[in-house]
Amino acid sequence: MNKMLLSIAAASLITGCSGHIYTKDGGCLTCINNPISGKPVNHDGQSAKKKQDTQATQQKSEVSGVAVSESQDWTQSEITFNVNKQIDLLAVKIKNEFRFESDEDIRREWGKYASDRFQVKSWKWQAVEGVYYHMASYKDHGEQHIPIDVVIEKVTDTSSKVVVNFGVEGNKAKAISTGITLKERILKAVNN
Repeated sequence: MNKMLLSIAAASLITGCSGHIYTKDGGCLTCINNPISGKPVNHDGQSAKKKQDTQATQQKSEVSGVAVSESQDWTQSEITFNVNKQIDLLAVKIKNEFRFESDEDIRREWGKYASDRFQVKSWKWQAVEGVYYHMASYKDHGEQHIPIDVVIEKVTDTSSKVVVNFGVEGNKAKAISTGITLKERILKAVNN
């Protein structure tokens, strides 16, 4: 992680970094200040303002284990929970439940047009067997077609951490309801 941040900082200094990288709460990861004077080195000093503006325009809460970040018509949410299953088995069950597509699935189905499918921003597949899985795409859930992004990390040989990010059109109540039903759907699929 430190190497990644160091690389980002170095690239920012070298290139002049016209666009900065911000965290969810608006903090700037690539903005550098002079350690003695505190004055901006590679930015205009507006990152603190951006952070305040971001916090002012978003309402965050956590109800029933669903973290919610709400803006006008769109609500981005996250649920995190542990499952007592071996990570590879858990990943297969979640992949099958939501019909996520791996690289191999796409190559098999799309043939010579697979590279076009890989360019879809909402699609993601990363797998390090026995350690980590990341799968994402727009998927049907209930009557909604929403972006669902699932990260699974090994905790122990028989336990895994699941983080699900998703977005819904609507308010906080709809996001909380969707988060609860997503978790129930995953747990039901895992236990079948």
